[in-house]
Amino acid sequence: YDENLANFKRSCERGIEVVICDCMNLTADDYAPYVDAAEANGYIVTFVSPKLPTVDQAHVRNLHGVTRDHIAEMKARYQAI
Repeated sequence: YDENLANFKRSCERGIEVVICDCMNLTADDYAPYVDAAEANGYIVTFVSPKLPTVDQAHVRNLHGVTRDHIAEMKARYQAI
């Protein structure tokens, strides 16, 4: 996550026309550093959130070995913006 944020900040600082953050940000506190970096560099921030899959669908799809219980916990903490 730290590397993703650092890459995002570098892209904003370089003035890349469109910067997309595809990182698992579950809460407003998770989103905040990305919003701060973008706005500090003059970007307009837009959030796009997909329809969330069920826990079972996410568990079947995940490629990172995340347990079903952990996915359920993450979904419970998710705050849509």
